[in-house]
Amino acid sequence: MVLDLIGYYLPAKQTADKLVILTHGYLGHAKQMGLYGQYYYEELGFNIFMPNARGHGKSGGD
Repeated sequence: MVLDLIGYYLPAKQTADKLVILTHGYLGHAKQMGLYGQYYYEELGFNIFMPNARGHGKSGGD
């Protein structure tokens, strides 16, 4: 079985070798992590990746 897993990637404003992966909680979805990501993006210059777990947000599965 193949499942599509969806996530959001935001490259840093300036080239950076730093990446933060922000994961949501049990009943959440990736977009709920945006406020946390804003700090890493704006203040620390990180690339951001926010995945949706299986069965959450727009990801497939149960």
